Amino acid sequence: PVERVANRYAAGLLMPAYLFEEICDRRANTFTLAEELAKAFRVSRTAAAIRLVDLTDRPVMLVCHSKAKREWFHKSPLWPDELWPNDDLDTRSRAFDIQFSNKAENRVMISVTADAWFGRAASGRYDIRESTVRGGNGTTLSLIEIVKAVGRR
Repeated sequence: PVERVANRYAAGLLMPAYLFEEICDRRANTFTLAEELAKAFRVSRTAAAIRLVDLTDRPVMLVCHSKAKREWFHKSPLWPDELWPNDDLDTRSRAFDIQFSNKAENRVMISVTADAWFGRAASGRYDIRESTVRGGNGTTLSLIEIVKAVGRR
């Protein structure tokens, strides 16, 4: 808990919301944007992606996986509480291809089946997109965005 408070304080100091949001205005939540923000604010891509998730006005989640398991995830305030990412990468996700097959990163959002990420009955009610890059120490970082909640307004 203390570490989270310190991280949020540092993020606000290094990446002030008013400046950060000005750059992000109406742009897609992708790693291309996260890398641009990281460069502009002189922070890591991961720190910029976490701040992007914190400040976005869309339901977005950042997920970090190693080959063995899900390491951590961070969700935006608009993310549904019922959706938690799988512990293991699913073969239908682009992250699996990047983690295990050395495929090229996808810095833009692509449509994937929600079951590949959430595997729960609720996941069938959502259309999602994924953008995945390689992280440090053999990990992958994935931005997951809900495009549409099926059957909801």
